Amino acid sequence: MPKLASKSSSCVSENGTSGQKPTIAKSLRTTHKLSLASPSIDFEAITTAKVKNIVKEYFDNKFTKDIYNHVEQMTNQSNHLTNARILVYKRLDHCIAWTFPMYNMKTKIFGSCATGLALVTSDVDIAVSGIETYDRPTLCECLSTISEVLKSFKWVISNKPILTAHVPVLKLEIDPCLAFDETFENANEDPRIRDILFSQASEFNLGEGEENMTVKVDLTLEGLGMLGYTVHMGYKSTEFAEKMLAKHKSLYIITMVLKEFLFNRQLLNTYQGGISSYCLIIMIVAVLEKYGDEGYMKSLRRIMKFYGEEFQPEKMGITLSENDPFFPLSHSYETAPLWILDHNNLVERRNVGQGAYSVKVILYEFARVSKIIDLLHEKLEELVLQHKCKVQKVEDVELIDDIELKRFIESNLLSQLIMC
Repeated sequence: MPKLASKSSSCVSENGTSGQKPTIAKSLRTTHKLSLASPSIDFEAITTAKVKNIVKEYFDNKFTKDIYNHVEQMTNQSNHLTNARILVYKRLDHCIAWTFPMYNMKTKIFGSCATGLALVTSDVDIAVSGIETYDRPTLCECLSTISEVLKSFKWVISNKPILTAHVPVLKLEIDPCLAFDETFENANEDPRIRDILFSQASEFNLGEGEENMTVKVDLTLEGLGMLGYTVHMGYKSTEFAEKMLAKHKSLYIITMVLKEFLFNRQLLNTYQGGISSYCLIIMIVAVLEKYGDEGYMKSLRRIMKFYGEEFQPEKMGITLSENDPFFPLSHSYETAPLWILDHNNLVERRNVGQGAYSVKVILYEFARVSKIIDLLHEKLEELVLQHKCKVQKVEDVELIDDIELKRFIESNLLSQLIMC
């Protein structure tokens, strides 16, 4: 699982490593000699241009550090839930195995909790294998059976099977603080529940002082041959994410930032017309491969600016199989709000963005926040130029005695942008 290094007093570089504070670039020097006939030189303009360069360097350094610190905090918050998530997984694995003793049932975590890209609000994605059928009604019946068994336990506080979805899913919310053996009245009359409780282990309960936030779970079944797949697509998307994380050094931080950004706007939910994490990763990687990895701060700004101002979903599609990841949509492509070719199924030209009916809202939000970043840069420039006679190098910016400027410096820019 990717982990961020701890904060230090040193400056954070674009690639997420720590180093010495950057030194100001050498000022440009005039190479010609002045004569009595030489035109007058506007030293005021030269000073202003020099201070603007200093401000740009300071802003880029600050924004880079703010992104790093914010994502480090996000990662730590999510990691605090690791024990609770593992415990929930063990409880469900145990219950499912004893519900279907006739099958060799196996469960596996996939998605963001497997790749390390989980927010504190992320669901735990669990796939169940071992059912020897590709028949949809049978799979739905198995999901319903699991749902029915789990209704006996008080620690399952929400239990909703969605059997009409493209991929049938059982959505659960679990309180790991409640003891595993806490059941509702008459639950022991069911022999399956008796077997489950009889074989329970002490590790199914949280230890004292462990994080006790409720955990959301999406439970699906492997064996969706009726959809044209013989392998659970969650496994493939997880493998894809892990491969891209190894390839692009900035992908982890950028993905975490944009996941939280979209989640706070209810746009990281395919059930409500948003996009999936899988789609988001493809969108990010497409820009990284087109323009190169410029470091997480610059690449994040480029991604938001590109999708907010240049990308046209009605005319352009996204794929990672071509030299140019953005291709023109021809008449052979069916009408869809967003075309993103599934990297795991390029032969059939499967579109994983077909349900993204809120794509225009996503692009608008990217454009809006991209402009706010530019305005923040201009605001810092305005504040510093009021004291430009005191600024000779980057470090001087923080020495200026100005209340509004100090307030700007002490704030975390990214935290503001995510919430705005």
